[in-house]
Amino acid sequence: MQPSSIPIVLFGSTGRSVTRIGLGGEGVLRTNGRGAEAAEVIRTALDAGIGYFDSARVYADSELYLGSVWEAD
Repeated sequence: MQPSSIPIVLFGSTGRSVTRIGLGGEGVLRTNGRGAEAAEVIRTALDAGIGYFDSARVYADSELYLGSVWEAD
């Protein structure tokens, strides 16, 4: 991941830091069977320095999409 100018903040009381701007689980991430398109969005976010990714089981295949990109990197 490249250095980013996105502000970093503490994530609640976890003691962990995340980027103030994140990638949500809507849009192409809330689909099924569109892995290549979703991977492009996720990789673009990573390249921009995003360090917070919102996902939930109700966001269709978003967890699978995120996992497949992180596993490959």
